Amino acid sequence: MPYEVEHTTARSRFFPRDEEDPYVVRARERDGVVYLLVNANLKKSESVTRMLQGGEVQE
Repeated sequence: MPYEVEHTTARSRFFPRDEEDPYVVRARERDGVVYLLVNANLKKSESVTRMLQGGEVQE
């Protein structure tokens, strides 16, 4: 089955992108072609990780 891939970019100051670990945001089929919208996974920054573990965050 033919397919097309479109990349989108998430923007966050708290979560850096992991370009080596993409995921499919949306898949749709039209007229025998599958269209995939793909984005890079977001990783927790060190400050977010510390905050989630109950540590203090320094600016």
